[in-house]
Amino acid sequence: MKLHRFFSLFLLLAGAAALHAEPLRIAVASNFLSPAKALAARFESETGLPVTLSAGSTGKLYAQIIHGAPYDLFLAANSREPERLQDEGLVVDGSRFTYALGQLVLWSPDETTDLSRGGESWLQQAGYERLSLANPKTAPYGAAAVNVLRKLGIDKASRRRLVFGE
Repeated sequence: MKLHRFFSLFLLLAGAAALHAEPLRIAVASNFLSPAKALAARFESETGLPVTLSAGSTGKLYAQIIHGAPYDLFLAANSREPERLQDEGLVVDGSRFTYALGQLVLWSPDETTDLSRGGESWLQQAGYERLSLANPKTAPYGAAAVNVLRKLGIDKASRRRLVFGE
């Protein structure tokens, strides 16, 4: 299981943190913050070593890292930024791995909205006021959502209805 491997990585990093009596500093993509908090709590209870989580979009965390942010672990929402960090010599060779796989979801708070037959037709009919997605400039899921809209041929028609989150 990949999360087991992830927890093992926490334990490996614990040695370095313990030597310096500092918290383990983890940059985590916002979409993985909840599981990261649970893993950090388990790690702290099992090792007694503190963990500091810094959450944000993968793009913003990447920018922090290349400008010297002292993270011990980067939990990105894609593979692009970790690959760039490796190309730039800012990660330990052989340390990158996929810890989780994500999936786009179309959801409506309106219980009368029927998305059971697929969201493509609902999106194409444009029966919505606003469509909220992660900022495609900084978040991989936002970029993926824009690609879906483009493939459906509605990216330009829906542009004025889009609301971007951080």
